[in-house]
Amino acid sequence: MNFSTFEPSLAQMAEWAIGFEKLPDQLEFVEQLFHIEVIQEYSKFRSFANKPFNGFKLKRPFEKVSSANSGYFRHLYRKEIKRKLFERGMPYIHIWYYPSNYKSVFSFRVDTDSSRREDCEAVFHLAQKNKIHLTWFIDVAARNGDLSDLPGMSVSGEDIQLHCFNHQIFADKESVFNDIRNAYEKLESVRIHPSGYAAPYGVWSENLNAVLEELNFIYSSEFSLAHDDFPYFPLLSSRISRILQVPIHPICLSILAKASFTHGEMKSYFQRIIKEKYVRRQPIMLYGHPLNEMVKYQDILDFVFSQVSSRPKIWKPSYTEFAQWWIFRNGVRFTIRNELYGFEVKTDVEDKRLMLRIEFPNGEEAFTPMTSGFINFSSLEKVVVSRKANSYYNPLEPAWKSYGFFVLKILSKFRSFSKFFLKELFYL
Repeated sequence: MNFSTFEPSLAQMAEWAIGFEKLPDQLEFVEQLFHIEVIQEYSKFRSFANKPFNGFKLKRPFEKVSSANSGYFRHLYRKEIKRKLFERGMPYIHIWYYPSNYKSVFSFRVDTDSSRREDCEAVFHLAQKNKIHLTWFIDVAARNGDLSDLPGMSVSGEDIQLHCFNHQIFADKESVFNDIRNAYEKLESVRIHPSGYAAPYGVWSENLNAVLEELNFIYSSEFSLAHDDFPYFPLLSSRISRILQVPIHPICLSILAKASFTHGEMKSYFQRIIKEKYVRRQPIMLYGHPLNEMVKYQDILDFVFSQVSSRPKIWKPSYTEFAQWWIFRNGVRFTIRNELYGFEVKTDVEDKRLMLRIEFPNGEEAFTPMTSGFINFSSLEKVVVSRKANSYYNPLEPAWKSYGFFVLKILSKFRSFSKFFLKELFYL
C-alpha cells in the first residue's frame, strides 16, 4: 500500500538527514551525499508490507511494517559521512543520542486496545513492582466512559497518551480529526492532556500528520512508517513534519503467541532484541497490550524488565520524556572549527546533559560535555569502538532465510515422504 509519492528538495533532504545525527550546522559537503543511490531510493515512496522478523527454528513473527527501513538507511548515511570525513583526516562529531553518559534508552508503550480497567490495573501494578513507568496509549471508547483511574496513574508517574476513540482506520481527514478530537476531549475531562499519539494498527498517513499538527501534538509512533530506529521528523510531500516520529520494535507478545512461540522462546526472543540493541547503543522501545497478552504473560514481562535492569547505563524515560529530549536535542545549534590539535565549539545552549561524541579515523571514540570553547584531542579519554557497536541490528529476517524457512516448512509437513524420497535417491 502506497501512502504517497513525494519529491523533497535537496535542501529539505539535507536538513532532514543532518537532524538524524545532529551534526554541526556548517557541514559543507552534505548536499553531495544525496547522490547516493540508497538516499534517492528511500525518498521515492512510502509503503508498508507484511514482513517476517527473525524467529526460532521454523517459527517467525510477522507484522505490517514500513517497506523502507529508516534505521538501515540511517546506518548507511552515517557510514558515508564518516567515510568522507575520515578520508580528509577529520573526526566525526555529533551530539550524543542520550543525555549525560547513558548508553541506551528503554521505554515500554502500552496500547490499551479493548482492555478492561482491571486488565490495565494488573499491568500497572506489575510495572510498579519492577519500578518501571509505562506510557499508556488509551483506547477511549473501550473504557465505556470510565476514565477515573487515569489521573491517579498519572500522579504515580505513568505517562497517559492517546490511542484513539474508535479503534479503526479512517480514510479521510475529517473522520481522523473527529475521532482524535473526541478522544482528546474525553481525556481532558479527567485532567489528562495528551501530547503523544499512536495510531490504531500502527498506520500512519499524511492526513493523520496534518490532524496531529492542527491539534498541537508533539509526537506519534507508527510502525507502518518506521520501526527499530531513532526518532526523526518525517518528510512530507513538500516539507518536513512538525510531528516527531518515535519508532518502536513492532513485535509484541500476542504476535509471538500467534507464531506458536513457547514461553521459553518468547523470553529468548526479547533477550536477543535487548542484547543486540544494547551493544549497538540503539533505543530499546517495546510495546504490548493488556488484554490477552500482558496480563497473560506477566512472567515474561518480569523477565523483560529484569533484562533491562541488569544492564548499566540504560535511561528509562517515558515515551513522552524521550520525545521531549529528542526535540530539545534537535533544536540545539552549534558549529565546529577543526584545528591541528583539537576543535573549537560554538553554541548558545549550555546544558549539562548534552554530550559530544567524537569518533576518530583510527577507530577510537571519546565523549566530552558540549560547551563553547577549545577542546584539545590530548585531553580526551579515548576508547576503541567495537565493530558491533557501530553496526545496525536489523531484526527483519533476510529474504534468503525466508525462502529457506518456507521450503523447510513444506518439507516438514511431508516428513515421511521426504524420508522415502531421500532413501530412493540414495539407492540410485
